[in-house]
Amino acid sequence: ELNMIERSKGFNWGNGAVSCSTWKGALLCEVLKSCGVNQKWIEENEIEHVRFEGSEILANGKYGTSIPISVVMDETCQVLLA
Repeated sequence: ELNMIERSKGFNWGNGAVSCSTWKGALLCEVLKSCGVNQKWIEENEIEHVRFEGSEILANGKYGTSIPISVVMDETCQVLLA
């Protein structure tokens, strides 16, 4: 669904991808909060998305995608750094 907002490189699964994995890691919102990111900072800097980019250079460039900051900062969404 995020590809409908902005097309990501290397992520062409559409909304049909399914997984039964169990992931563990730190909540991204907690990591960002420990770096001083809060709602005031988000609004002052007009932040809309958190952008991710892989280090590997693929045939079409680097893998990249983004998640809306509202989803990342919502603890119930449980966005992990895994």
